[in-house]
Amino acid sequence: MSSTQPFVVRSVASDDDLAPAPIDPSWIIEGTPQARARRLSFSNEGTVGATIWDCTAGRFDWHYRGDEIVKILAGEVEVTPPGGSPTILREGDVVWFPGNQVVRWHVREYVKKLQMDNTQASLPRRIAHRVPFARKLVRRLRAVGGRA
Repeated sequence: MSSTQPFVVRSVASDDDLAPAPIDPSWIIEGTPQARARRLSFSNEGTVGATIWDCTAGRFDWHYRGDEIVKILAGEVEVTPPGGSPTILREGDVVWFPGNQVVRWHVREYVKKLQMDNTQASLPRRIAHRVPFARKLVRRLRAVGGRA
């Protein structure tokens, strides 16, 4: 029996402990959105973490490098994935954004989110997101019981 105990990190972000986190100006489509954030780390290697982030009104393209799971804590945002239809996310909604894509964000007034991410995706997973042939190969390997 292992004596390793899980630990709990409790962190409540108030509006005054978020630092400025400017959106890349080349991503901004409309308005002057002001973003703030605070990073939380949940592993010694820094591979699993979360960010508490908020933003004022504006429209911008968000470039996802890796997968993110987002929970809306306050406000709302309209998100439009590549080639998809707009979706309104409101307080309490949880959504997964696959990495290596650009999603249009339209914050009408204000939004605050908790974002969870794994910054160290496996090499096969990173390749599968980028190359259509690799996606097919990964699916075939999984179908025959392989792991990728």
